[in-house]
Amino acid sequence: MKLLAIYVSPRIRGNSTILMDKFLEAASTGEFIIDRLYLNQLKIKPCQAWCFPEPGFWCRFDDGMTIVYEKVLSAEAIVVSSPIYFGSLPGQIKVMIDRFQCYWLVREKEQIPAKPEKRKPAFFLCVEASHRQDFLQNAKAIMKNFLTTTGFTYTGEVFCPGVEKEGDINNHQDYLQAAYQAGISLVNFFSASK
Repeated sequence: MKLLAIYVSPRIRGNSTILMDKFLEAASTGEFIIDRLYLNQLKIKPCQAWCFPEPGFWCRFDDGMTIVYEKVLSAEAIVVSSPIYFGSLPGQIKVMIDRFQCYWLVREKEQIPAKPEKRKPAFFLCVEASHRQDFLQNAKAIMKNFLTTTGFTYTGEVFCPGVEKEGDINNHQDYLQAAYQAGISLVNFFSASK
């Protein structure tokens, strides 16, 4: 089974990266092929609303999104780990999400069901410096919309407020344990469906 892990933070060892690694530590006890995608390493143009409204593939640009489309749509499970920037998701992932507009158009035209026959679980891990629940809920709403569009089911989340400086997450063992437990729940999900 292919698990796609999307790292959003530009920091190589940022708090959301450490959180993701803890999730994957647990998930690696299952039968997953873990595919890591570091968004900040890709060159992705913002959406120009310039889609091919025809069957097949969809966007006129050939850039870093070409590999993102393939990885997201072929994954059987997905986990996204991100910080909060200015009360929402960072540009790295927002640009990526916007570029799935072409997929949404093709899906609607071809009447591809948003929910696949086989449930594809998705987890969202998120850190933020403040304690603003509205920031986390804003990011969650965008993430749920993206996941539904691409055929995933929003299955769980780990929200970590009060984490700002690089490495601060290591002072919150409860957050790290929650990420580990989320990874275990993913393993259990697939074990139960056998």
